[in-house]
Amino acid sequence: MRLLLDTHIVLWRLTNNPRLPKRGIEMMDDSATSIAVSAISIWEVAIKWARRKGRADDMPYSGYQLLRSLDRAMIDPLPVESIHAAAVDDLPKLHGDPFDRFLIATARHEGMTLLTHDTQIAEYGDCVIVV
Repeated sequence: MRLLLDTHIVLWRLTNNPRLPKRGIEMMDDSATSIAVSAISIWEVAIKWARRKGRADDMPYSGYQLLRSLDRAMIDPLPVESIHAAAVDDLPKLHGDPFDRFLIATARHEGMTLLTHDTQIAEYGDCVIVV
């Protein structure tokens, strides 16, 4: 299986957050599974890092820190391709978050499965697994 991790899933994984369900950990740890994180998620993290206000629940990584952490965790960054952006055209308007819509379009185009905790994204069907 080829998994594309939603931004919160990769953050939970890297910070050992107890909110990450055991099923998600097991899926990512399966030796037959390849996991990737879109450059869009790195951009989302960088934006939220710049907006942080010093609270305990703020973004734990800058974009650069996330990129280094992905490398250490052997999680592949997936580059943004023009076709990923164009593939958003094919999505019904079931979810309004532009980052999530981009990730869904990317997963569909790449034949990957988006791993998320966002139940609203599940409406996009087979290209999504909610844990």
